[in-house]
Amino acid sequence: MIQLNRALRILHVEDDPDAARLFARWLAWFRPVTLDVVQASDLKTALELLERDSFDALLLDLRLPDGEEWSTLAVAGEVARWLPVVVLTGNDDTDLASLAGRLGVQSYLAKERQDGLSVGAALVDAFERHHASRSALVPSAALG
Repeated sequence: MIQLNRALRILHVEDDPDAARLFARWLAWFRPVTLDVVQASDLKTALELLERDSFDALLLDLRLPDGEEWSTLAVAGEVARWLPVVVLTGNDDTDLASLAGRLGVQSYLAKERQDGLSVGAALVDAFERHHASRSALVPSAALG
């Protein structure tokens, strides 16, 4: 695990207020890295926040009031080009999970099988893998 001297800023998109509070509480207890979680309840708000704020990862539910699972997943694929995305959804659909991977989503997690430790670890892992893949794209001459 990389050593960070700051918190990871996470945008959590979840329309169920109870689930949002539960995962926010669980992620607050995650200790290997401090996670600063910002909540959005719909895709429109999330995209506005992504445009004007800086985040280290996106934690995304696929069932949102302003997007169907497939269309929300398509947006996640676009975002995944520049920001690590972890899907946290109530739909444990292998077809969606497979498509998510092909679109560049780092992890596809079923809510009912997760807790703060597993979601926090998935976020940190997604951040590390995304960071490593982006670093690999930088020519060595640019590093020196």
